[in-house]
Amino acid sequence: MRSLAAILFLVTLGSAAAQPRVQVSGTTVTPARPYVGDLVECSVAFDPGAIRMVEGVLDTPPAAETFSGTELRSAEVRRKAGAWVYIARFVAWEPGPARVPVPVSAGFLLPDIRVEIVSALDDFGRLPPVYKDPLELPGTRLLVWGSAGGLLAGAALAWSTVFGLFPWLQRLRRAWKDGRAGRDFGRILDYLESVLEDFPPEELWALLSKSLREYLAARSRIPYQSLTAREARHTDPGSLPPEAADEAASILEEGESVRFARSDPGTGIARALERARGILGTVEEAARDLLR
Repeated sequence: MRSLAAILFLVTLGSAAAQPRVQVSGTTVTPARPYVGDLVECSVAFDPGAIRMVEGVLDTPPAAETFSGTELRSAEVRRKAGAWVYIARFVAWEPGPARVPVPVSAGFLLPDIRVEIVSALDDFGRLPPVYKDPLELPGTRLLVWGSAGGLLAGAALAWSTVFGLFPWLQRLRRAWKDGRAGRDFGRILDYLESVLEDFPPEELWALLSKSLREYLAARSRIPYQSLTAREARHTDPGSLPPEAADEAASILEEGESVRFARSDPGTGIARALERARGILGTVEEAARDLLR
């Protein structure tokens, strides 16, 4: 086995000696200061002369067959900006100048190009490098703490807005919506007062009772439209002032008496409109007190 390995080594040396050398025009090494065990990439621009070149990845020897302590990981030949470039990626396991390896499959030889491999122990010893504070510009801390304070203040403001302002806006929107029912009822009372002499009492009482029931339902969320006058008197008025609910039940009872028992010759409708306007004022005033 040893004799066979020696024969192969001699054959490799013979083939390498037969390969022509190329002229190098530039070299780039990454990283610029490689340490032992780092993956180093070396790009060598060269002029092949009369050698016929083919782009592509080159065959590399097994990892066990190293180049004097240097392990070639990959190699390739590329054409870049009109020039040929040989790219070798290798790992050097010993400090000092390491020769850039070129596999036999390249078909050419490079001049003696070496990359200086540095030992991390020489730079840092056995301890990591001493940490140094980064450069701090004047006012940096003030800017950082000010930004943090601004974010906290913004978060507090947003919290108070969500849990304080929004509910108040919802109550205001509901008050405006409910106030529209009061405005509509007021316009109906104005209309009824303007046509007292033009319609029979039964029709006026019917429109007043219907409008009063709709207004009470909008303000209390109680279905007054489906209640009789007797049922309205025995119903809990909810958010309505009790005196206004009692007065409204009294007007509804009088309206039913006029419409169905013909008990009013027509003189009581004007008084009923005044009483309805008093109910409107009492209920609207109570609703405004809730917003204060």
